Amino acid sequence: MTGASVSDAQPSSGSSDPASRRVVAVSSDPILLDLVRETLAELALGFVEVPSCAELEAPLCAPSTAFLLLDSEQAKGISAFVCLRSLRASGRSVPVLGVVASGGVEDLVAMFRLGANDVLRKPIRASELRAVLERLLPRAAP
Repeated sequence: MTGASVSDAQPSSGSSDPASRRVVAVSSDPILLDLVRETLAELALGFVEVPSCAELEAPLCAPSTAFLLLDSEQAKGISAFVCLRSLRASGRSVPVLGVVASGGVEDLVAMFRLGANDVLRKPIRASELRAVLERLLPRAAP
C-alpha cells in the first residue's frame, strides 16, 4: 500500500477484539500523529498513517479498521471535507473523528455537518483524545 505507514502493532483482521482493531489517520501533523500513536498504543489499538485522502481507500476498506481520524489541515491532496463528504455519500458508516485548527470554528461546524461523529480542536490533550476514542470504538463495526 503506497504511502501508508503501519505501526508495529498492526492487528490481524476479522476479530472484534479491540486489540485487533486499528485507526486510520489522515494527517501530516507530526505532533498529532505522535499523540495518536501513543494513545492508541495505550488502548492496544493498531495505527495506520495515511498522508492524504487520495490514498485512503485501501486502508479504509480493511476489515480491521475501527474508525478514521481526519485532520482538516492535511498537507496535500483531496481536502478532508471533500473526503468526508465522499465517504458519507458512499454509504460507509465508519466512525470519523475530525481534527481542526484551534481557531477553526467554521471547520469544526463543517466537519459535523458533513458527518463527523466527533471533532477535536488543536492542540489536543491526550486525555481528550483517549476519551473520544473510547467513546467511538464501540460504534465501529467489528
